[in-house]
Amino acid sequence: MQIFKMFLFPLPLIQELLPIAFTFDIPLTGLMQIQLDQTSPVITRIQQQYNVTVVFKQRPRALSTIAVVRGTVLNAKALKEATLLLMEHLTGNVGV
Repeated sequence: MQIFKMFLFPLPLIQELLPIAFTFDIPLTGLMQIQLDQTSPVITRIQQQYNVTVVFKQRPRALSTIAVVRGTVLNAKALKEATLLLMEHLTGNVGV
C-alpha cells in the first residue's frame, strides 16, 4: 500500500520562488508632480494582471519617491512587463 501519492502537477522549484524586485526613482520636482496612489485602478489592475506588488517609498530629502515592483523568478517576464507599464503610466510616455 502506497502511503504517499505523487502530485499530479509539477511543483515549482525553490529557485523559481525566489523574489525579484525592480526599483526606480520618480522625481517629484518640476513637471513630474504626480499623485502616487497604490490603490488607483490602473496600478491595482497591473498588480492583479501581472501578479506583482507595487510599493511607493517617499524620500523627502532627495525630493523623490522610489517605486518598487516585486515578483518572483517564476514570473520574471511578467514582472518586467508590469514594471514597463507602470513607468509608462507614471510618465505618460507610451512605447519609449
